[in-house]
Amino acid sequence: MPSINNKDLHNGGERTLFKLSDILNKPEEFEDIVSKEKLTEQEIISELLETDELVSEIPTDELTEAPTEAPTEALTEVVIEDTPSPTMAKVEETASSPTTTPIAEIIESPTQVLVASSTNTPTGNVEPNDEIPAESTMAPSDPPAEDPVTEPPASLGTSDPTTGGTTGGTTGSTLAGSVGATMTASDAGVSFGISSTFTGSETGAPDYNFTYSEPEVNLNVLVLGGEPIQMSLKNIGKDYREFTSGKVNIAIDNFSSDDLPKIRTDSKLDVSVYDLYVVNPVQAAASDVLDNFKKLDDVIDDVGFLSDVFLGYGEISQFKGETIMVPLEGDVLSLYYRSDILDHFELSVPKTWGQYTEVAEAIHGESYNGTTLVGSCVTRRKGCSGYLWTNLLLSSMTQYEGTKSGFLYDPNNMKPLTGEALESVIEDLEGQVLNGAADEFMRCDTVDSATAIEWMNEGSCAMTYNWGSVFKSQTGSAAVISTAPTPGSLYVLDRDTNKLARCNEETCGKNGYYDSELGWINVAPYAAGGGWSGAIPKNVEPNKLDEIVDFLMFASDNPRKASDASKIINDPYRESQLNENAYEGIPSEEVEQYLQTVQNSLESENLVVDIRFSEAREIVQIYESEITAHLEDVRARGAYASTAERVRVVESIDNGLNDIIGFHDSYSDVNAITKYQQSLNLMSDDGRLSSFGSFGSSSAFRNNRSFVGIDSTLMSISFCILCVFFISFR
Repeated sequence: MPSINNKDLHNGGERTLFKLSDILNKPEEFEDIVSKEKLTEQEIISELLETDELVSEIPTDELTEAPTEAPTEALTEVVIEDTPSPTMAKVEETASSPTTTPIAEIIESPTQVLVASSTNTPTGNVEPNDEIPAESTMAPSDPPAEDPVTEPPASLGTSDPTTGGTTGGTTGSTLAGSVGATMTASDAGVSFGISSTFTGSETGAPDYNFTYSEPEVNLNVLVLGGEPIQMSLKNIGKDYREFTSGKVNIAIDNFSSDDLPKIRTDSKLDVSVYDLYVVNPVQAAASDVLDNFKKLDDVIDDVGFLSDVFLGYGEISQFKGETIMVPLEGDVLSLYYRSDILDHFELSVPKTWGQYTEVAEAIHGESYNGTTLVGSCVTRRKGCSGYLWTNLLLSSMTQYEGTKSGFLYDPNNMKPLTGEALESVIEDLEGQVLNGAADEFMRCDTVDSATAIEWMNEGSCAMTYNWGSVFKSQTGSAAVISTAPTPGSLYVLDRDTNKLARCNEETCGKNGYYDSELGWINVAPYAAGGGWSGAIPKNVEPNKLDEIVDFLMFASDNPRKASDASKIINDPYRESQLNENAYEGIPSEEVEQYLQTVQNSLESENLVVDIRFSEAREIVQIYESEITAHLEDVRARGAYASTAERVRVVESIDNGLNDIIGFHDSYSDVNAITKYQQSLNLMSDDGRLSSFGSFGSSSAFRNNRSFVGIDSTLMSISFCILCVFFISFR
């Protein structure tokens, strides 16, 4: 292969250093280099993978600084102090700090670095460019995060951006729309470099103290998410390097979930730049990139590894009936309540959404331990997570025949599942708002459910529904946060008539339960957000596949997560993570109840998963905006809305949901119903449709009909038989 010119790095401002990550970020410049160097794209990529540098004669007037020699000592010691916070700790270096490296390196820092700056920018600062997302999911009221990590030696090549956190659970940028904040301009590359010694850990893990020579394998990982998942992968990468005795180096490239289209760019190459993608599966589906992931059913054949994953995450990891992802973090909503408060007022844990409102009303405004109580605490700022809360309540009435039956559209005909069910949901939400926190329409959880944690731990809030970080936040005081399944529904939607019908054994017996006081109750646990997953590119380097699979399995079944629950962002996703001893400082009976709730939810055959096809963002925006505006009006009035007002909201949402599907089908080669069936694993890659019949048909509600229904028919037949019998003896 022809040699790439790496000489004269600073020749009158006419040459510039081209990095491996720039292939995706600067495609036009990459094409110019291909032309000038007279090499194929793949030859250039291969060279970059070896050297991570490429010089081309491209005019660069904005490059004003000469290259600076970075330290190249054979051994550099880095001391990382333990901190109790999950945020990044400061790094003390025993060697001099190098010049700041370019943003978003994905391979270890080269020995020579060219610093880009404009004439208006101080030397060493990097101008914002397309590698820094314009938006993140941090709330506008929050200040931009600052990266406290100082630059490490070039041989270590480790620095991280501080990006906006996820909004509720781990959905990254919320499907309902990002809320803006600026990300700090910092090198996003994370690699654990050649000939380095590590001591300590940013997150309180046992100290590392090892020295490795040059690794045999470099794996390039693209993480498309906020700081929690970035930090998680960084620490797992350290663990894996130690696990492989330095053989495998994990280089991490961090971007926000808004940058998911990078996967499509990467997939167009003969061999992908990245060896592994870390994505939110819901966002990846909404960005229409799932077809770029490698099928894993024939790649991962470890039966024990696969069977350890909860049933629900096995479903989320599939697309078109094929496993294409491996779970790395879990999400599921549960009911969290202050058991001391409910006990004080002699109230039972709510089993239905109607009871939830009743308990909230009984507690709201009362005084307990000198604190005025709030009945229900849920953040509801517009553009935040409101659609998730609507999904939670709606699915308890619309999904009762298993995950594949869907909760928002009927997979038989794409008819919206709204009607009387959505009207009832809106009324329940009104009750929650009228007994909710005064500032809930101004609050939006980011990263780790911070608002709900604040409310629950200060003792002002009686109940909320949220992710597991709320439970893990408690300090072990006498007033503990308890866990229960999210409430169910006594009524479910007849999909033929769009009317609510009372649960019976036939409709709710499989996925619900019978209560001696209330009767049959439908239960639909909700894996809101979908967690985080790892996926392998279709066009990955074949010779690396075994190493990639080994790391992916290690990352999913990481032993630290089983022994220390603080290493899990929200909720367990594997059976091996159900360890009561991993929750230090929380009473064992509370931990047992929490783990049992999570396991039952994620093992449910009726687990609810988010909408996972290309129109998902537009779909959730329709009802998130309509319902939030309606609830804000209810809050302002201080009274429930009328039935007519709710009907108007539902009609408006129905029209919007139908318009989105109609518009999609007017331009797309693949109809929305096909995409929806594929996302529910009802349709295989070859177009074959599994046999699923008609979900929620009227025949299932025959026991709920009036005397005019089946009972009347049977009586009429019996009467006719008696008539015939009587006539025959005349």
